[in-house]
Amino acid sequence: MEKPPLTQILSPGEYRVEWDLPTQDGVSTVSLDGDIHLRADRQPIGYAYGPVPSVYSHENGTSWAGFPQVYKPGLIRGTLLNGLQVVLIDPTVEIWVDTRAVITARAALVGRADRFPEEPGIAVSQIEMQISGLDCIAGIPPLRSSGRKENSGATLDWSWEVRGEPASVSSWSDDVAQVEVRFLPGWRPSMDHYRFYVIFSPIVRVKLQRSISFNEAISDWVSPLRYIVALGTGRKEESTYLSIRVGPDRSDDLTFQVYGSSLGQMPYASDGNAILKVRRAFSISTHHLSLLELLRSWQELERLHHPLLETYGSLMFVAEQHPRSRYLLLIQALEGLDGFDTRADRQKNVAAHSGRRTAVLEALQRLAGALGSEEIKFIKKFLNKRPLSSLDDCLRRTIQGLPIDTASELGDTALVRSVMAERANGDYATCLRIVRNDLAHGNRGYDAFELHEAAEILDRVVRAHLAKALGCGDTVQSRILEKDH
Repeated sequence: MEKPPLTQILSPGEYRVEWDLPTQDGVSTVSLDGDIHLRADRQPIGYAYGPVPSVYSHENGTSWAGFPQVYKPGLIRGTLLNGLQVVLIDPTVEIWVDTRAVITARAALVGRADRFPEEPGIAVSQIEMQISGLDCIAGIPPLRSSGRKENSGATLDWSWEVRGEPASVSSWSDDVAQVEVRFLPGWRPSMDHYRFYVIFSPIVRVKLQRSISFNEAISDWVSPLRYIVALGTGRKEESTYLSIRVGPDRSDDLTFQVYGSSLGQMPYASDGNAILKVRRAFSISTHHLSLLELLRSWQELERLHHPLLETYGSLMFVAEQHPRSRYLLLIQALEGLDGFDTRADRQKNVAAHSGRRTAVLEALQRLAGALGSEEIKFIKKFLNKRPLSSLDDCLRRTIQGLPIDTASELGDTALVRSVMAERANGDYATCLRIVRNDLAHGNRGYDAFELHEAAEILDRVVRAHLAKALGCGDTVQSRILEKDH
């Protein structure tokens, strides 16, 4: 595999490090030798050896301590033997014996810096990230043309010319951030006189008008980008690289590579043949969809606790689920979506129902002599305080409320046909509801392959609704809903 133009500051591995370990009271630090394990898609873990900062109690001339001792300093800094600096984010220190401490952290920052970020935290001014599949949804490739130029009739007296495509660099900005999609170029010339080639690595760069916390950088920019790319490709995409610039003054920023959970460490170069095999739902460029607008929409949906993000979002990157679990989650996502979209009407219906219920109970109170007090108590207890709602209607609204109606496709599934044959009444929505209730309440099970077939269609429906919620138009929704997508 050829080395991609996007290179790591430090590859995954185990490294020797000199820690500046804060004491438990936070007043000072202790310099200790140790190790750090930087792992792809895993939390970093470190070890410190020597006189670790244990806390002892003193009484009647006797010193004693209980173990383990656990504490959480704000940041932990260290220097690797190769001169690189490491900063641990949200670390936890566990001391089991006087001569050894185990350090776990949410993330590790590794970079070439002659100084460390200052407390109280990490101020992020720029984010550079790569997601697998990013080049699949990038609207414009980085090469405009290539060709061979003949210089004379002599053998091998010719040269190659490659012209880049400036339009492949797409940029959007608002009063908070500038988001840029570009391809980093790389070439392999000179020392190898037998071959020459040009390759590119896709990246997204976010330049912030004001510095934000590390947590905000991950939640507002890094995580949403991965979801958006996955929505566009229909695959479970991975974060393959992340680096940040920290520091309150942009002219004096420090660049660090980030290690942590959900952060793979496999930067890649684009492959045209692999890209052609992906049927993307949308493209991002200055001539297509705006990546900044998609990110902003995702941030707003998160602020509103949109049910699709909190149900279907949790499904997008997990290992393949059993069809039973997947089916139930997809039905739940559609039910939550319908409740979210119709909440204003539902509130009106609840208010009207409540008023009607009160009037009925007052009328019954006037008839209490005829009915008896026990009958009145029974009616009060079992007369619903909220109007009845139907999952059937919810499924019809969400499934049929898209550019392509998948109702007939669902009705033709083996799952719906088998339930229809048993019930001899109702439609596809009724059958889906019956299956959902049976599975949720443990009444009975269904064939896994039949559930899988229905879940595949429901997955496209939910993805299309998510694209709609992000502001994507009918064309994008239709591409997602098409059977061969």
